[in-house]
Amino acid sequence: MLRIQELEVRVTAPQARLNVAKRFREKAHLRDPQMIDKYTYQATEMLTEAEWKYAYPAYLYPFVCPANEPNSNKHIGYSYLDS
Repeated sequence: MLRIQELEVRVTAPQARLNVAKRFREKAHLRDPQMIDKYTYQATEMLTEAEWKYAYPAYLYPFVCPANEPNSNKHIGYSYLDS
């Protein structure tokens, strides 16, 4: 997926795996089968769209690319309004 979406310059494969695993762990507390099915379906749909290049790489950044700080939005870009 990283090669197909040309994300190799932003993240390595081990970093991407850790970030995707972190997303799964965020939902590990769920016990309702309907919610589990919902998130499983969304994840499957996102991976399929990424594989077939239906999704833009920017859509995948928050899920795949690492954030160096908590609540970091470095993948969004620099804002001159913050200066």
